[in-house]
Amino acid sequence: MEQERTRTEQIPAWLWRLVLGGTLAVALVVAGGALAIGLGAADPPIHGAALWQDGALSWAQGPDLDLDPLREIWAAALDDAALPDGSFTLAVRAEIAATSDPGTAWGVWIAQVDGTRVVWALSGDLYLTTRICPGAEAPAALENCPAAQPDWRWMPYNRVRAPGAVNEIALHRDAAGAIRLWLNGERLGIMDVQPGGSWGVWARGGRSGTAAIRWLRASILAAN
Repeated sequence: MEQERTRTEQIPAWLWRLVLGGTLAVALVVAGGALAIGLGAADPPIHGAALWQDGALSWAQGPDLDLDPLREIWAAALDDAALPDGSFTLAVRAEIAATSDPGTAWGVWIAQVDGTRVVWALSGDLYLTTRICPGAEAPAALENCPAAQPDWRWMPYNRVRAPGAVNEIALHRDAAGAIRLWLNGERLGIMDVQPGGSWGVWARGGRSGTAAIRWLRASILAAN
């Protein structure tokens, strides 16, 4: 035991510091990589070649849509805008007018092969939700559709931009078939979705006042 202690004491201090520093550096690299993956750094990019795009959304009463209080519309994109079978990014940009009732809301839906619709939506009072609407027919109200997860009901989110500013909802489907929501360029929740090809937009008027939404652009991009 005394001999082992003597050998340890004979190891230069600089060598101990070098070994310790190297160990800490490796640990930091591993931890940083795990954190980056957890935040979505391993996700495919949402950019790619444009397969289809529309700057007016006339099929959704655009580009300028006015809604009476609590009135809802469900508009399906045209047949030539069907979603591809593989990976893609579906992105829609819109602006709720600054003078609109804060309850004004809009979103994007994708129909699944079983007829259900998955809806990602935001509101003028800075709330966000993801719903699954059963049945092939559009529901009378989005509130009739359960949330995809209990905490994905209407919830405040600080990256939703206020009326008068542009919001973008982008839905990226990876090779495994899962779809991740991107809001204004930020990665958010991911869920398994089985797109049936059709998709569209949803919009709702305010609770008691006027509501105006300007559709700015819808596009489908091929994955890189």
